[in-house]
Amino acid sequence: MSGSEFERNQIEVDAPMADPALKPREHNWRPEAAGLYDPALEKDSCGVGFIANIKGKKSHQIVSDAISILCNLEHRGAVGADPRAGDGAGILVQIPHAFFARKAKEAGFTLPGPGQYAVGQMFMPREKSWREVIKGIIKDKIKSEGLKLFGWREVPTDNSSLGVTVKPTEPTCMQVFIGCGDCADEEDFERRLYILRKAISNAIYQRRERALAGYYPV
Repeated sequence: MSGSEFERNQIEVDAPMADPALKPREHNWRPEAAGLYDPALEKDSCGVGFIANIKGKKSHQIVSDAISILCNLEHRGAVGADPRAGDGAGILVQIPHAFFARKAKEAGFTLPGPGQYAVGQMFMPREKSWREVIKGIIKDKIKSEGLKLFGWREVPTDNSSLGVTVKPTEPTCMQVFIGCGDCADEEDFERRLYILRKAISNAIYQRRERALAGYYPV
């Protein structure tokens, strides 16, 4: 079946659904095997898991369970010729205030109370000089948005699981701590953070310097 024939068939299926009085029809058409393509080999490699305490209680057990979920989803990931070079995975958690407050003091700055700051997680170039360039851009953009820069933290990492094909391109993981500044409320803070992320990325990518390509906001 040609591409135009497929589109025409889909239009014939979709058009009746515009009438709410008609019962929706399922899209059950599948292309036939042709050449190296076989529809039986179609796969969806995405995997997502969620875990929470229904009483809102914070604990390290939630993190441990999330890591277990991640390990159990290993079969959903994609790898190349190097079996230890995957397509990326991770977990997203609430801001652990007590932990970050302790680490901030170790780094030489003090954080305000929970909800009064945000944490930016990013990959950076390994060259310190280029990291300083990016830090300068981020500092300027934070100021222009009326927010406050508290400080930076280099995240300790364990690269023993990285494959030989990806280890040479391993980035430096950094965290930036940003205060709400003169924000009116939490919604205003969230809005400015969204704009800030876009402004930082645009400013960095517009420089079109290859060394800055190591920057990536997580």
